Amino acid sequence: MSLFRTGLAGLIFFTSVAPSSDAMASNAPKAEAKAVIVLDPGHGGHDIGASNDEAMESEIALKITKLVGDRLEKAGLKVIYTREKDESVSLEKRALIANRAKADLFVSIHLNSSTDARAHGKEFYFQNQVPADEESLFLANRENHEPASQDLNNDRVALAGLRQAEASRLPEVSIENSRVRHDVKSILEDLDRSARVKFSSELAIQLNNEWNKAAPLAGVNKTSSRSIRQAPFFLVSHVAMPSVLVEVGFLSHKREGARLKQEAYQTALADSLAAGIHKWTNLSGLSGSSLSGLTVTQPAP
Repeated sequence: MSLFRTGLAGLIFFTSVAPSSDAMASNAPKAEAKAVIVLDPGHGGHDIGASNDEAMESEIALKITKLVGDRLEKAGLKVIYTREKDESVSLEKRALIANRAKADLFVSIHLNSSTDARAHGKEFYFQNQVPADEESLFLANRENHEPASQDLNNDRVALAGLRQAEASRLPEVSIENSRVRHDVKSILEDLDRSARVKFSSELAIQLNNEWNKAAPLAGVNKTSSRSIRQAPFFLVSHVAMPSVLVEVGFLSHKREGARLKQEAYQTALADSLAAGIHKWTNLSGLSGSSLSGLTVTQPAP
């Protein structure tokens, strides 16, 4: 990926970036790697999520997710699923799958519900850097209580593999002065996190735009920019790549809930999500590469 290309430029005044010895060992041209997309169908197993009569969020989310994956694979992207059947997968395990795969993008697909029968529409959530509104906090708290790892004695961040994944994305820092080396590492980490949130917000906007193109054909209203929100969901906060959690609609709404059960509507949702992801990867120039093979050094005086 090219998350650091702009950010690292700001360090050039006192550091330089050079290929590591391993990177220099081979000058043979390499085939461009496919972007890796991790798709996460919400809930599963004994955790059915939202429900409406016999319709269950876990089942519908899995159907839509597989449709999205099929379309992305046909477009030449590599797709990894956090689950491919009706099974329980902890939030930490879902994040770990994405982090270990060193994915370029993570998208979690859910269906919403509310005690307010009027609530409807799609929502696109990414990691928050500003305080979330009350409604977003409520939803994040509910989703974050999906079954967690049974090993409650361990750090959830460690179980998700976040620290190792973040470290693997950074260039090697080869500076003798320990204080300067620590400061440079901290700057790089901050740049990575800021870039991750920025790219996540851009993905959310792209997904919303693609749905608005498809909405008239699906016979429903467009969504507003208010559908793009920030919230402290565990998954989007514990993966080391741009990520968005999508709520594709409210099962609790009479008309929207009925549509969400229909295969044609599920297909329309999948088409728009896949189109948004594919366009975003093209605009972002993703190729599955990283800067982990580079070294940040202090230039000679």
